[in-house]
Amino acid sequence: MDEKAYNLKQKATLCILIYILVSFVLLPIIYMTIIKCFFDGEKNYLVQAILNLISYGGMAISFIIILRKYMLEDLVSFKKKILICLGITIALIGLIKLSDALCSLFYKLFNESINGSNQQAVIDTIKENAVIMAFSTCLFAPITEEIIYRKCIFSYFQKDVYGILVSTLCFALVHVFASLDFIHILPYLITGALLSVAYSLSKRNIYVTIIAHMLVNTISIIVILV
Repeated sequence: MDEKAYNLKQKATLCILIYILVSFVLLPIIYMTIIKCFFDGEKNYLVQAILNLISYGGMAISFIIILRKYMLEDLVSFKKKILICLGITIALIGLIKLSDALCSLFYKLFNESINGSNQQAVIDTIKENAVIMAFSTCLFAPITEEIIYRKCIFSYFQKDVYGILVSTLCFALVHVFASLDFIHILPYLITGALLSVAYSLSKRNIYVTIIAHMLVNTISIIVILV
């Protein structure tokens, strides 16, 4: 392994540890403490929205700083191959939205909604706190998740096929883990796979998947609000 790949792997490990600590330890503890002390244990969408914004915003900024060298390299590469990268990005957005439509039809066959409990909780929070959630969902969350599930996870593998498999599985499992709603894992598996394949096709350029992820989430929020 060359020095550059080794250094990226070390920084990727740090980012993943921060993501796990914040998302699965600190955030749940802080949220439960706040609602227990101030809201008698009842769910509060405003608290969820604010904590989402702070956590995703903080992680996105931290990851960009930690990986600034690699982020800059990807930006230079994106500009040099902008037509190819934009083509992959546009195709990716179309495929993700198409897959959502097909998944919706699939779940209707079993009288199920495509929105699992995790997704429904996000939708409810967006409806109650649209502005706050717009920043979190359309800006900071895509940056954070793409850096973790693409840039960081792929850094552990020389062959993209392994990166695609592991990244897709991790992306899907994390999105249904909190609610244990594995019945609704299919859309996350497909979206994760499409993002990972696009990342591979773009020669591991993180901006392709970040931009696509941002636009997909933006379209979803617009649909929810309209």
